Amino acid sequence: MTKAEHTTGHLVFEGSGDFDAFNQAEAFLRAAGFSYGSMERGAPIGFAYGDCLISKWRNLSTRDKDQLDGQISTDTSFRSGPVYVDLYGDASEDARKAFAKAQGENAELAA
Repeated sequence: MTKAEHTTGHLVFEGSGDFDAFNQAEAFLRAAGFSYGSMERGAPIGFAYGDCLISKWRNLSTRDKDQLDGQISTDTSFRSGPVYVDLYGDASEDARKAFAKAQGENAELAA
């Protein structure tokens, strides 16, 4: 089982315009105190709690990926959405608390 298959938080962002769902996901994470990596076609985007720099997925080592608290992904494209934000089951306690608090403040996002 991969980290992405074992999550403690899952949000779905739907958008009506180009990158709308992705922008909503970024805004949610930013407001909750998370940092996230750069977008790259065909790959998820890692995120971690706190102020940190995160590379594109292809530039992250296995160790780097293990240190992430979650990922942003899509099954279509980040341009058209939907966009998924998944908090890993082994995310730090601070990350879990921040995610849950932000999720509670945005209850309509829970899937």
